[in-house]
Amino acid sequence: MTETQIAPDPIDLRDSGLKWWQRRWVQLVGVGVVSLSLGSAAGTAGKSDANKISALKVQKTALAGQLDTARGNAASARQQISDLQSQFSTAQADVARARSDAAAALTIARKNVAAQNAATVAKLNAQAASLNQRATALARAERAFRQQVSTYNDSTVTGSGLYLVGTDIAPGTYHTTGDDGSGDCYWARLSSTDTSDILDNDNTTGPTTITIYRSDKAFQTDGCADWHKIG
Repeated sequence: MTETQIAPDPIDLRDSGLKWWQRRWVQLVGVGVVSLSLGSAAGTAGKSDANKISALKVQKTALAGQLDTARGNAASARQQISDLQSQFSTAQADVARARSDAAAALTIARKNVAAQNAATVAKLNAQAASLNQRATALARAERAFRQQVSTYNDSTVTGSGLYLVGTDIAPGTYHTTGDDGSGDCYWARLSSTDTSDILDNDNTTGPTTITIYRSDKAFQTDGCADWHKIG
């Protein structure tokens, strides 16, 4: 900005004692001095304004460059934001797709497991039913075997002695493998408890089968292996 120059007050020379032409000369000199001062001030102000204008132009150019740079950075930032938003949208779509695929796979897996479990349960139930049937059959067989063993034991004559028919020994057919290791097996069907009342007898060392009748009174065995009722 140009500074305002204040002109000095005019000098009144009428009372100075100078002649009119002297006073006129002094006035002219004064006016010249003032003009020179004003011209010098104007020249200085003009140079200052030019410098300021030049500096402002430089600042304007720099600011314009900075503005262009800022605009470029803003455009780049907007592009980066757009790219990031696109990537984020793609990632969201991928996540949603992955979740959907995982849910579908889980549903299929659960169905497969349920089907396998049902098949396994059905198979195990069938095996359990079969085992139960076998267990029942084995239980019946065991009872029959025990009955046979009991009957076999009850109808077995063990050791030497005199056995009453109907009390100690039941009528029927009996078999022995032979002697008990003594080398001689003696047996006799008796009509009384007297061992001399013999209905039938024999000495043997090998397998022997005899029949004891209801009419027999007693049965005698000596040195024989066990007699087993076979009929």
